[in-house]
Amino acid sequence: MSLTVWFGQFNIVDGQVQEEGPFAGVFEGTQSAAGVGLYVVAEPVGSAGARLCDEVIEVVARNFGRPEPAITANLLRALAAGHQHVREWNRLHGERPAGVGISCLAVRGDEAYLAQCGPALALAHTAGRFRVAAPVGDDSRRPLGMGERAAPVFTRLTLHPGDVIMLLFSAADRLVDRGALSKLVCSPPEEAMPELYLRVRGIQAFGALYLGVLPAPETPPAGPEPVQEAGTARPTTGRQEPEVATPTAAPRTTAPAGARRPETTTTAGAASPRPSRIARRPVELGSLAGGRRLPSRRVLLLLAAIVALLLLLYFAGNALARLAEDDRYAELLRSADAAVAQAATAADAGTRRELLLRAQSDLLEAQRIRPQASEVQQRIIAVGRELDGLSGTHELEGVHQIADLDAAGVAAQSAVELVAFAGHLYLLDVAGGKLLRLDPSGQERPEAIFEEARTLAGQQAGRPRHIAVVPEAGGPGALLVLDAGRRLFALTADGSWRALTLPRADTWKSDTAMVATAEALYVLDAAGDQVWRYSGGVRGYDSPPEPLVARGSLKEAIAISMVGSPVIATSGSRLLRLRDGRLEEWRPSGLDRAPVAPLPPLFNAGDGLLYVADRGNERVLVLDAAGTFRAQVVHRRLAALRTIALDERGAVLYAVGGQSVIAAPLAR
Repeated sequence: MSLTVWFGQFNIVDGQVQEEGPFAGVFEGTQSAAGVGLYVVAEPVGSAGARLCDEVIEVVARNFGRPEPAITANLLRALAAGHQHVREWNRLHGERPAGVGISCLAVRGDEAYLAQCGPALALAHTAGRFRVAAPVGDDSRRPLGMGERAAPVFTRLTLHPGDVIMLLFSAADRLVDRGALSKLVCSPPEEAMPELYLRVRGIQAFGALYLGVLPAPETPPAGPEPVQEAGTARPTTGRQEPEVATPTAAPRTTAPAGARRPETTTTAGAASPRPSRIARRPVELGSLAGGRRLPSRRVLLLLAAIVALLLLLYFAGNALARLAEDDRYAELLRSADAAVAQAATAADAGTRRELLLRAQSDLLEAQRIRPQASEVQQRIIAVGRELDGLSGTHELEGVHQIADLDAAGVAAQSAVELVAFAGHLYLLDVAGGKLLRLDPSGQERPEAIFEEARTLAGQQAGRPRHIAVVPEAGGPGALLVLDAGRRLFALTADGSWRALTLPRADTWKSDTAMVATAEALYVLDAAGDQVWRYSGGVRGYDSPPEPLVARGSLKEAIAISMVGSPVIATSGSRLLRLRDGRLEEWRPSGLDRAPVAPLPPLFNAGDGLLYVADRGNERVLVLDAAGTFRAQVVHRRLAALRTIALDERGAVLYAVGGQSVIAAPLAR
């Protein structure tokens, strides 16, 4: 079937809306891919920005190549190239990992293939049914640039005139309920896009692409073209040898939503005009040509019989359609009820959520068949309440800013570490080479207390590399600072500095991160695939380091914490637990979506819970000691989340969001 695709878009960049932007791209006829359209939305993760997303979209289009019989092969090749581009960006820019979530739709004729990685969302209204597509499983939920390879999840769609597909940032699933999303994808673009913008306009970054499927207008067959013979002035009819065009990348199209698009088609052949909105043109009826005599009586009787037969078929068809619709309605209710019953007995919160979402999708389709049916409305409300209870979303209250990092001279690209100790907050600016003391009340200006070449405890300090807190645990606590010379300094609660012994530090291949307990210091050595344990405390670490890793790779490790045993975060969004010399995957259970660029969990002795900075999803996860989901904490000030810290005594959560350091009381 010959179809055309109408498209419209909007982007929100740094809080400002624009029709053309870096998060959405349309490529029709990519790399000699005659008849193939490529539609892409890229979502930034971690330190990724608009520029990197724009680059990834261009790389994906450039590497899509000549279409193969299996379009999925083109998509795999294109996303693999995008993945390598982000990995190279991380290698060059270093400190804070970046990733890109992506939805990439390839359309050829009436078939479409959707490939998704990382945070991504697609809505589809095809063949009269509402569908939601998003990555599932830990591998496909990893953004491009994180992990060894891209592992997209594929969705196949068969297109018909009137179908609509929307590619969106994953934030839409948090900011807009599923019922409203289903209405958006069933609405014309001049209604859907403004309504979507009103619901998401409060966030700093967003991309949306609206795709409507239309029948291609019929084009009359072209007659033979006139060819001018050599030496004559009059053209004659004949054949011309076709020109062979050199394959080139198609230009990226980013016209404003609602504007008339260039002539294009998703099938090989002549181009067809693109309408300015999704609507069928009315068929114009011509008038009778004058001068013809009326048909005979026999012809009129035959026509009357045909009309009667058509009317009979029409009413019979409507009756059959109603019966089929009734059957579909009953089937959807049965399916939804079965999913709800299974959810009630499922032990895992994640399984319950998937079952309830399936039930919700069935109920929304049933609602479109019978919009006024109270039995559907009641079920939708009940399922919505169950999902709300599972999400465990809590808005932070009492949030206030205690420091502006721009004013403190901390670069937005710098890696930062944050700890609370002895009534103060300490922030390490790794790129700037300074340790700042912050006033939790926000009344005093940040003060640099540790810098290169400063004399502390009778020694000249190097650039600070990492910080950690030795908990009091019945004894004196301390703030530990490791400098570039691998010397260890301790700041005690009375404000005095001490130089601590740290033997055989020169055997490490790297100092990636560190964490301390009351009995030991742990140093993460990613280059050496090792975690070194030093026994001791605030008075010093005199014993040689003990290697803890007997098996496993830590090349992607970026941070470490202690939750009974060491837990390590990687640049590929994985959390690893070190037990008995072996690295095991540590996966919190019951989450609505996988963490993206998480930091290792922090244990809060005050409530016995674990707190995880889920940086890519801009939230803080609250887990019990076994790693089971309890709640998620959100707030607009957690945008561009970089790290968190806990003050156990004061029950305060501190966070660095963008260039702001904020504080908020923990819920009791």
